[in-house]
Amino acid sequence: MIIGMDFGTTNSGMSVYDGDTLQLIPLDPSNRNNTVVPTALYITNDRAVHIGKDATNTYYEQNLNRPSKLEKVWVGEVKMTFAEVGTFYRDVYIDKDIYAPGRLFLSFKMGLSSPTYLGTIVGNQYFLLEDIIATYLYATKHRAEQHLGCEIDSIVFGRPVRYSDEPQHNDIARDRMIQAAFKAGYKIVYLQYEPIAAAFYYEMGIQDEQNVLIFDFGGGTLDLSIVNVGNPKTRRVIANGGIPIAGDVFDQRIVRAKYPRHFGEGSQYQSASTTLTVPSSFYNAFSDWQSLLTLQSLDTMERLKQIENTSQQPHKIAALRHLITGHYGLQMYDVAENAKRDLSSRPTARLDMQGEGFKVFDTVTRREFERLIRGDVRAIEERLDDVLNMAGLSVGDIDAVIRTGGSSQIPVFVDMLEQRFGANKVRDIDTFGSVTSGLGVIGHQIEQGNLELTAYHADDYASSLADDDTRDTQVPLVDLDVVKRVIDVQETDTATGETQQVIITRSNDHKLHMLDSLPEDADKIADNLDQSAFVHVAQGNQKIVLMTTDYACYVKTASDIAALRANNLHIENLEGFRSDKFSTEMVNAIADWHAVTGKDFVIVMSTLGYTQKFFADKLLPKLDRAVMYQIERKRGYPAFLIGANKNDDLIAISHAGRAVRMSADALPLRDNRLLNLPLSGNIIGMFSTSDVTTEQIFLVTASGYAKRVSLDYIPRTTEMNTTGTKIMTRTNPIRAIRYQSNQRLWVRTEKRIVAIDHTAIPLDNLDKTAYKVLKLSRGESITALITTPV
Repeated sequence: MIIGMDFGTTNSGMSVYDGDTLQLIPLDPSNRNNTVVPTALYITNDRAVHIGKDATNTYYEQNLNRPSKLEKVWVGEVKMTFAEVGTFYRDVYIDKDIYAPGRLFLSFKMGLSSPTYLGTIVGNQYFLLEDIIATYLYATKHRAEQHLGCEIDSIVFGRPVRYSDEPQHNDIARDRMIQAAFKAGYKIVYLQYEPIAAAFYYEMGIQDEQNVLIFDFGGGTLDLSIVNVGNPKTRRVIANGGIPIAGDVFDQRIVRAKYPRHFGEGSQYQSASTTLTVPSSFYNAFSDWQSLLTLQSLDTMERLKQIENTSQQPHKIAALRHLITGHYGLQMYDVAENAKRDLSSRPTARLDMQGEGFKVFDTVTRREFERLIRGDVRAIEERLDDVLNMAGLSVGDIDAVIRTGGSSQIPVFVDMLEQRFGANKVRDIDTFGSVTSGLGVIGHQIEQGNLELTAYHADDYASSLADDDTRDTQVPLVDLDVVKRVIDVQETDTATGETQQVIITRSNDHKLHMLDSLPEDADKIADNLDQSAFVHVAQGNQKIVLMTTDYACYVKTASDIAALRANNLHIENLEGFRSDKFSTEMVNAIADWHAVTGKDFVIVMSTLGYTQKFFADKLLPKLDRAVMYQIERKRGYPAFLIGANKNDDLIAISHAGRAVRMSADALPLRDNRLLNLPLSGNIIGMFSTSDVTTEQIFLVTASGYAKRVSLDYIPRTTEMNTTGTKIMTRTNPIRAIRYQSNQRLWVRTEKRIVAIDHTAIPLDNLDKTAYKVLKLSRGESITALITTPV
């Protein structure tokens, strides 16, 4: 089977034809027309991949009104050679927003012909342009294979007549596209001009031989082709040409003309005793939504604040700041694109938009729009004349004009074609599906031996694919196989069920590990697990907070982590945990999200007894963003993160069996030490009284002694840095947990996990206990306590 794919600048689609039935493949369940998938790709820092409508929706969800901080990051060197001065190398830097949860790619196909655009950074890894395109192609390939129920090895891609006016750049674009396809997993690749594909689709509905002009006008380019169709024996391309003007350019024209005045363009401000006009550079950035992102630097924001202070229209300058810092640039372009579409069927369209700190109410008329693109219309008319001259044909020699692509619906171009060729000759075939459909037909023709196209084989490109990382940079190149496996997880229903229990601990290689069930196989316990690590039980849909040894915080769902591990993927690698000659960053504490929400405070405690209290309404929104949140490091590693109300008490228990109790309201906000421990010490339990419904806790030692302790037995204190009260004199207590009558209790040793009858453990407020919870074999000790729902 050879399928066809229109990999477009704005939209893409896939089709397959078996000689009888032409099938468009549903690729985007989020889109109104699920057979059209926007060519949009959003990759998060942890390698989650979103395509199509979901890509822009997720971008808005994660980015609108988030904080920003730009830093310059070195991505490599570019070799430059000039006749007069010789060869030298230039360092290449990009502005990286360190708070960005991911990167959105739109119109990325346009980068294929640029020899200077190698790629960019997403999170802490470098994506070559071929990797970016391959990621999108792999996701669509995966969906097509799931729909068709078979593996796809061969594909016909549509390509523009010209990627660039430079022949050499055209060759670069073709080769990069082929390499991206092979990286996505295709074995054989064919390329066909997009207008030719539309002609093949048109040919299915005619009986006679015709000279057809294909007017393929999409989001990135206008492709013009004159093709003789209707007779397979004489079918041929008579002439073709193109121009890099299309829908994206028209959106830019609307944005640049209509929006800047709402944000202070042309207004004046005072600098010393001089009246100046607000610099046009701020508004020139409106010509590209990504250029607006570059204005987020501290210097630019400070300059805008200074202008705002003396501006004649301070509210408009403030609105500009909010537009930039709130990441509303893409939304502005979406509004302009929708208005452009509306103008195809009505004389006026709205340009209204609002966000935090600004409101815009405006309209654009069809007459205004046509005036804005007047120069583009003239350029297109001239290119149309060129193609007719190349073909050696007159207007009368053209039997039909086929309009395809979203921009071909714009009335000024419909009128232009009808006036030139006659309204009876101009036909509108499937606007978004004609090229896609034609490519599916072409794939079938190749398969049947009725059409010859150059076949590019993956084996012929294997060496170049292996050696394509020629950058000199400290930023690691992304492992595309890992990205593909993440897509497999996302696209395949392998996630843990919403109510299924997830048991999380840590393995000996410092990475999160999932236990399948309790009790676990003894040999597996001995071989794989870090015996000093936590064991945390959560429900599949439950959000949890992961805290690393570097005090980096990540909010995930338990099912997401389980799904990754089921596919041999590690959050430590995806998030880029630090590893150097000094230590390896690892998850050291886990907290349930529901246990910290709805509380007045969130308290972090380190293994050495240092605490920091945060107001929950300030901290939780920062934690719940898609990007990691960094808490200031403390002495020791993070041991616990809990929620507490003003009237709650906090209880902390050390490895030496000593406890301290203090009012949560009295705990200082600044970093301070609650419980004094030696460097070899450890905090083994921390609670707030709102979480301890029975007012009792369990304590267990490594040697198996256990007891319950009433919280009333622990005296309150107002002193910081105390040694606490002795509540257990048996040596080496290893864990203290809440007593809950509706929970099952388990103990983990180096060899096994065993269920314990917790009702038999005595309540003993004395500091000694003679009760042994488990008979241990020689060399065996208890390493953790676990509770699970009954």
